[in-house]
Amino acid sequence: MRAQDSGPRTGRLEARVSLELKRLFQRAADLQGVTLSDFLIGSARQVALQTLQEHELIQLNQRDTASFVAALLEPPPPGRRLRAAARRFKSVQPGDVFQVLDDGNGKLSLQRLKSDKPKPLVSVNPLRAEDFRGIDLDAPIQEWDKR
Repeated sequence: MRAQDSGPRTGRLEARVSLELKRLFQRAADLQGVTLSDFLIGSARQVALQTLQEHELIQLNQRDTASFVAALLEPPPPGRRLRAAARRFKSVQPGDVFQVLDDGNGKLSLQRLKSDKPKPLVSVNPLRAEDFRGIDLDAPIQEWDKR
């Protein structure tokens, strides 16, 4: 029985092991009725999948599950920063144009432009989350009248 994989075998793995380990692996492969390669690939695949599952799956005990469900069903009221971000979000209208300002230390903020034909760095119409990557959403939106 061949180890389960997702396509043709085009990759190659090599490992140097002691003769003792090789004999151990070969004995286990013989007991399963597979080649040494298939045994090693199947074993490595099984351990890899188990490792990934352990890191990707969150398992909660009964107490933590109850706390999680309670937080979903009765979330805490929004804090000051979340309320401020919501106000800023609601103030953005389709067609609004913003300029990205860099303070020179890697901190970015937005400045709303007021003009018929500004030359913005970022145009928000409609508002997309990717337009705001790396921008400090806690910074106030400053209105600027371009004359």
